Amino acid sequence: MKDKTRLNLKEVFTSGTFGPVHLGMTISEVTDLLGKSGAEEDFDVDEKYRIKVLYYDWYEFKFHSFYDESGEYKLAGMQNDSTKYLGAIEDGFDSQKVTLDPWFFKNEMTFEEVKRELDKEKLDYTIEQKHEVLFITFPNKSDIFFEKREHETEWLCWGWSLNPGF
Repeated sequence: MKDKTRLNLKEVFTSGTFGPVHLGMTISEVTDLLGKSGAEEDFDVDEKYRIKVLYYDWYEFKFHSFYDESGEYKLAGMQNDSTKYLGAIEDGFDSQKVTLDPWFFKNEMTFEEVKRELDKEKLDYTIEQKHEVLFITFPNKSDIFFEKREHETEWLCWGWSLNPGF
């Protein structure tokens, strides 16, 4: 049996990859590595631009296609915006093809816990609040985001993304 594809969450923020998955890959290249997605959606933005999203549990892989000669979809972003739900990080990819290394992440992490872990790693990042969301942004345009729940004072991690074109 072929070795499982290893996805390491740290790589999203340090190199802009998710294991061997990287921006610019085709749908077939990603599904060869990760297996068939659990669900998918298509969005026609306009007459020249389409988006297809493949869902692997709570993980979303967004492919963009411009109507050109090839019409081929290319990976333009990936995210998990549901880390507050049990199992969304630790159990997100336990399949026949994939194993996930969540790095230091665990469910319900606070902003201070995440910041402390990033500082241990000596990673460069900026912090910015936009409306009701607090972002930690890395040089490669990946983000970790936080929200406050109703009647709570702490910022809780609810996801990450790598969407450099947005």
